This record gives sequence, C-alpha cells and structure tokens, in this order.
Amino acid sequence: MWTKKEAMDLEIAPERNIPIPPASSQEMCTGSTRSLNDFLRISRTLIDDKLRTRLNSILNHHETQSRGSILPRSESCQQFVDELLLPQWRARTSRIQFCLNHASELVKEVETKEVQLDEEERNRLTRVDPYALKDLTRDLREKREVAEQIRNRYQNELEIEEIIEGRSKSLIKDLCGENILFSKQ
Repeated sequence: MWTKKEAMDLEIAPERNIPIPPASSQEMCTGSTRSLNDFLRISRTLIDDKLRTRLNSILNHHETQSRGSILPRSESCQQFVDELLLPQWRARTSRIQFCLNHASELVKEVETKEVQLDEEERNRLTRVDPYALKDLTRDLREKREVAEQIRNRYQNELEIEEIIEGRSKSLIKDLCGENILFSKQ
C-alpha cells in the first residue's frame, strides 16, 4: 500500500483526479523505479479499480438530466472511455513497453559481450590471471540475470495491464452496452 507521502510525490491532475505519467527514461526503468511503480499503482487504483463507481455516477447523472440536453447514454460512456480511460491505458502501456524494450536491450548487450569472448581472449585472460576469466564470466552471468529479472518484471506488468484492461472492458460493456469502442490508437 502506498503512503500519503508517496502519493504526494506523484503528480495528479486535480481537474480529473488522475495521475500524470512519469517521463520515459532509462532511469525510470532500471534505476529508481518508484515513480513508475507509483504511477501504475495509483492509476490502476483511481481509474480501473473505481470504474464501476465512475460509470454509475455518469449513468446516474445521465438518467437525472432531461433527455434533450445531454448526450445519449452510450455516448456519455464512450466519451468517458475516449477522454479518460484510453489515455491512461495508453500512458501505462507505453511506459511499461518502453521499459520492457530497454530491459531486452540490456539482456542482448550482456549476451553479446558473452559471445564476444572468443577463444583467444579467454586464453589471454587465463594467462594474465587464472581467475580473471572465471570472474568475468561470473560478472556477465550476474548482469544477465539482473537484466532478465528486469525484463521479466516488465513482461509481468504488461500481462497485468492486459488483465486489468480486459476486466474493465467487460465491466463497461455490461454497464454501457456492447457498442462501446476501445481503440487505443
């Protein structure tokens, strides 16, 4: 659970009560991942976890207004999806995908270094220091493991995002009707 202090560190657009995504950077992915983790957690909590409440508010407001002065029910839902939900989904997915791509590049970089250790280089290292090759291969293996853990974390986040979006789409279709469009272009 996040604390009030952590929530204060993340920028929230007050007019819509939604978190503003952190800027995409390598530091966000591999260094201090707190800003991304906080953004994902708070965005999912404020948008998807409270989706039923938000939709009921929209639909109840719709039913209390005179029919001539408001959008039809499905258009109110579609407007909510287009203006609030889809931009948050895009922001979350793009940050996760950015970090997944960065982590995949790290894995490839370490694997390339491992492959580049040709037989001649291995022999030279062994002559200079009998433990140098062992130390180097251990360091490369550890770096690869860390990079793979990072990649796996973001792959898991992407899968979580797909589950959350699927659940939210199902709820919206139940409350608003089947004709709601979810194009994330």
